[in-house]
Amino acid sequence: LGDASITEATEKMELWAMLLDGAYSEVLCTPAATTLLELVKTGGVEAVEHYVEAGDGGDGVADTAAVVLCVGAACLSRFVQLNWTGPPGDQASDSDSSEDGFTDIDTAALDSLEIEGER
Repeated sequence: LGDASITEATEKMELWAMLLDGAYSEVLCTPAATTLLELVKTGGVEAVEHYVEAGDGGDGVADTAAVVLCVGAACLSRFVQLNWTGPPGDQASDSDSSEDGFTDIDTAALDSLEIEGER
């Protein structure tokens, strides 16, 4: 394995470790999540499907699909946390939180879960 492959593998493991630790907001702040959320926002599901099929997020289709799965799980988990289970987001540490308490990342995650205008 080359240095780039080792770095990519380490980043993916860290992404999954954050998800398993319940650090959903941290997962959603990663470059991989930012890229995926922007794809959803600008191109919808089709753009993400193309991203996965092209293997743009890693060493191939399987790695890219795993990253998409991890980010999707973080979006859903953060949605559930914000709406039902708590704890509420730490508004003191979220410098970009709006008056409703959602950060830009939270809003992007919620928007990516929206189906036909329903949250």
